[in-house]
Amino acid sequence: MSEPLKLKELISKRGSIRGRVTKFKSNLDSLTSLESISELEISKLALKLSKIEALFIEFDEVQNLIEINNTEIQSSELITRDLIENDFYHCIALAQNLIKKNSIIQEDENNSQNKSVATCHHNDHSCNALGFKLPVIKIPNFDGTYFKWLEFKETFVSLVHNNGKIESIHKFHYLQSYLDGEAARVIANLEVSHKNYSEAWKLLCERYDNKRQLINNHLKSLFNFDSVQENDKSLRYIIDHVTKNLRALNSLGLPTDQWDVLVIYIIAGKLNSSTYLKWEEHRNSLSGIPSLSDFFSFLKCRADVLETVYRHKRDNQDSKQKQLSSYQNKHNSSKTLAAIPNEANTSTPKTPVLCVSCLFCKNNHRIYECPSFKSSSIEDRLAFVSSNKLCENCLRSGHIAKRCRLSATCRYCKLRHNSLLHKSEETETLNSVTMSSMCSSEVLLCTALVKVTNPASNETMIVRALLDSGSQSTIITQAVKRHLNLIPQPSDTTIVGIGNTKLNINTERCILRIHSETSSFNVTATYLNHISI
Repeated sequence: MSEPLKLKELISKRGSIRGRVTKFKSNLDSLTSLESISELEISKLALKLSKIEALFIEFDEVQNLIEINNTEIQSSELITRDLIENDFYHCIALAQNLIKKNSIIQEDENNSQNKSVATCHHNDHSCNALGFKLPVIKIPNFDGTYFKWLEFKETFVSLVHNNGKIESIHKFHYLQSYLDGEAARVIANLEVSHKNYSEAWKLLCERYDNKRQLINNHLKSLFNFDSVQENDKSLRYIIDHVTKNLRALNSLGLPTDQWDVLVIYIIAGKLNSSTYLKWEEHRNSLSGIPSLSDFFSFLKCRADVLETVYRHKRDNQDSKQKQLSSYQNKHNSSKTLAAIPNEANTSTPKTPVLCVSCLFCKNNHRIYECPSFKSSSIEDRLAFVSSNKLCENCLRSGHIAKRCRLSATCRYCKLRHNSLLHKSEETETLNSVTMSSMCSSEVLLCTALVKVTNPASNETMIVRALLDSGSQSTIITQAVKRHLNLIPQPSDTTIVGIGNTKLNINTERCILRIHSETSSFNVTATYLNHISI
């Protein structure tokens, strides 16, 4: 599975976990609002609490994998972890308080009954009290995945199955609460009763206590994982992952203590090239054949180094970001809200209006709406964007084009930059030529920078005009037409070249205003624009 698909699946699984916690939180809120809670509801709450506590462990594993595969936005992932963990802590603490509170109330009510009932209650008191305390024990849920079976089996057998103080029907309830997915379907057809518990446990063991399948799945899990990224969490994950699977295989009777060379060879091949180079250097410093503990010791030291470097790099980035924010605040480049009163109707409440200061002209509009910025040359725009460290896609500060969340692209070439920064072939040609040679007899044509405006929309740009005193018409390029959003009109003009040769060119007419750059002269006229040849 590719990394984007794997990350997407992990995020989806985390969303499912968060939804279950939210649902449990709503159930707790409804129970808290009741004046009294029945004993049945308390028992159900205890079972739900056990699943939530196991779900907490599952969330921690999923979140670790997300942070390993999504290092670019690790800071935001840490914030997400804190939010979800706080929900878990709140729900678990609230549920435990409800169970404890109602257990005390129930005990007081039982003590007020007659002596015979009190005696009977005394005989069963340890069982009832244990019924509330047992779900607090954290047992990871089992969903039918083979490499999780041994851990689940050993934990459940030691805490529940072999506990003589728990009745069989209660064991059945606990077993159900710890099963998910395919594992839950194995015993789904059995009715919850005292005599069916042993049958349910037998079916579960027959289905998953398969030594050959367990060995195959642990071997597959041990060696079949993706190449490791260069970060501390990935390296620590390797240590935990390999140790867990080797311990399981050893419990299944395999001589894993003799596999050190094989395991090191396979796992080292999945390391990042930089870490692999460091390992080879470290191995050469050892006197004999390295053991698995030597390999794990190297990975731990390497993870500590990467964590220190990453923390230092992140601190530097945060410092630079603060300095940039401080600089922007001093120049009024950040967005602020200003309340503008409605003079037409003083009874209308004040409406907040978003004020944005343009970096180019310091007026209240966005830079891509700035007439001065749009009228400057493309080279000047690119230089301004580069010097002010603006995003070439959205023309805002604080990020680069690769990390820009705006999905829009250039409307001319569809590349990832703003249309105001697009350099057309015509513009590049005109901007690079000051004198044009028309033939071998060295007839040269002059050029000049002029300002052109769309009279309908007042959109303006600077172009380089090729001055030909022998031409009877003025022709503009498609790039000028597109940039100024000119509205063309049909034309039947025929263009004749050298030797009275008629050129097969379709033309349009566009209305355009030309301004002088050095004086107040301007003129509005109709200009030709060729469509195709």
